[in-house]
Amino acid sequence: CSGAALLADGSFKLEMLARQVRVDVGQRLVEVEHQGHWQSAPRLVAFVAVVYLANSRSVPLSGRWVSEKDLSCSEFFRGPHQLRTEAVLDRFGHAAADFLAATLNYGGVETEDAGDAALRLWVFPTIPLKLILWCGDDELEPALTVMFDQSIDALLPGDGIWALVQMVCETLARQSL
Repeated sequence: CSGAALLADGSFKLEMLARQVRVDVGQRLVEVEHQGHWQSAPRLVAFVAVVYLANSRSVPLSGRWVSEKDLSCSEFFRGPHQLRTEAVLDRFGHAAADFLAATLNYGGVETEDAGDAALRLWVFPTIPLKLILWCGDDELEPALTVMFDQSIDALLPGDGIWALVQMVCETLARQSL
């Protein structure tokens, strides 16, 4: 139900942002494949991968896109736990074409949603996101709207969703996973 494959050595291999990630629970190790070699995953990537696998269950996509305010854990996203999108806004807040180009490296597909740039991105085999960038100008600051398939409500807890969004934004801004 997670889309992960159990390998002969007991570790799990799954796709995350169009990259291969290996989680070895026994060794407490999370790695990302780079050019045919496994390298230690950054902490946030490792946390999100483990939380995803730990909460994995068979939940079909709802087809209904919602914001964090529409999730059952919406209270979590107030105050210090507002979604952290600064990395994308700092890098792409005035460059919609660059934002779209950067997401192609991670399997992003342009969508017809409003905004200056909009895309759908599969973070995991069962978790898509929509990212809608509103570029800044002389009057308005740039903004990023993050939309979730409502099924995420049953797949990840609030802190897992929060970390997932931060990980995606940092990965896109740095072009590294």
